[in-house]
Amino acid sequence: MRFSFLLFFIAIGLSACERDIVFTLNEATPKLVVEASIENGQPPLVILSKSLPFFDTLRPSQLATSFISDAAVSVTHNGRVYPLKGYSSFAAGVPVG
Repeated sequence: MRFSFLLFFIAIGLSACERDIVFTLNEATPKLVVEASIENGQPPLVILSKSLPFFDTLRPSQLATSFISDAAVSVTHNGRVYPLKGYSSFAAGVPVG
């Protein structure tokens, strides 16, 4: 009898109800996104882009225009400024251009 009750409650728990949740978000102004990797013995890698809407369908043209290539980027360490060189594209992980 106890086993039947246990099975009944497990069956009820596994057949949970399902409900769609719809989010209505306000359109936000795109923000600057900075992704960087700076490690000893490796050239620094900094990618600048603009944020994209989270729930929108991503189109290749939208992705291509989200990258920022005309920024002056530098790294400062111990008071010394190191300007970084910009590249417009990568081929097999190697900067080109």
